[in-house]
Amino acid sequence: MWWNDAYRILYEMVAVTADLNLESLFANDVFSVSDQVLNGACHGVLHRHFPWGYYMKFIAERFGALARGRLMYGEALKELALKFRLTPIYDETMREALTERADFEMVKKIFKDVREKKLEVVFFRSAEKPTPLAYHLLYRHVDIPELIAPENIEGDNLARLKLAIEGRTIDLLCFDCGILQRETMIAEIPNKPACQSCGSHLLAPLFWSSGYVTGALAKKMKKEKMEDDLQKALVKARRSADLVISYGKRAIVAQSVYGIGPQTAGRVLSKMQESDEEFYRDLLEAKLQFIATKPYWSS
Repeated sequence: MWWNDAYRILYEMVAVTADLNLESLFANDVFSVSDQVLNGACHGVLHRHFPWGYYMKFIAERFGALARGRLMYGEALKELALKFRLTPIYDETMREALTERADFEMVKKIFKDVREKKLEVVFFRSAEKPTPLAYHLLYRHVDIPELIAPENIEGDNLARLKLAIEGRTIDLLCFDCGILQRETMIAEIPNKPACQSCGSHLLAPLFWSSGYVTGALAKKMKKEKMEDDLQKALVKARRSADLVISYGKRAIVAQSVYGIGPQTAGRVLSKMQESDEEFYRDLLEAKLQFIATKPYWSS
């Protein structure tokens, strides 16, 4: 399976931690920190991750400092924390955050109980994939988080992939009449797409350079001489159209995935998946294989 190669590549891209003594690291460096350091860390987390502007807006409205119902977003929300600093509005936002959104006292109690051996810390090492908790911690720090996703998160990745595909718009070029059907949302395409002008099913999905390929087809129909680049673009588009004739909408969906061209799409579609879940899982695997191996292609 290509997954083995992908994991090997991923392994080479990250630091090796197998030799780390995690038990000693947590006991000596994490849970042994002083109360002063822990308190600063807690407030640091609160200041970095708490949506200050969003909550401060409502509190400022209650104080009468902002008109109720005023629309604010982006930088305007971020500036509220600076605008109301050293005011009762800021203090109330901090109090509400500590009361309703964070429980730092319990955090401190847990650290204290661990130091005093009242709580036991149990370590679990996952040999193949991160645990669900570790996955969310690592998600922001890896280029291809889907490669390390636990099985219970795989369904979410498939759902996001499907949603992203169906929300895209594409152009469809008819190879029979040469008419370009612009900006068609994939979710609205029927299972057996047809040209709106002539009814042909020989449609090539185009995601960019639609005018370039349409011009190439027009030259072909007029039997005009074409440059090599035009010829190559037209051949690729025709291969895409052949897939649409054979597999319908699924051929369009497959080729809309990053890294999947006509050749890879044909390989995926030839499996004739019984369910959409199997189909999107194969598309996700093909996408990940492309991302994982692309840096190692010879230029």
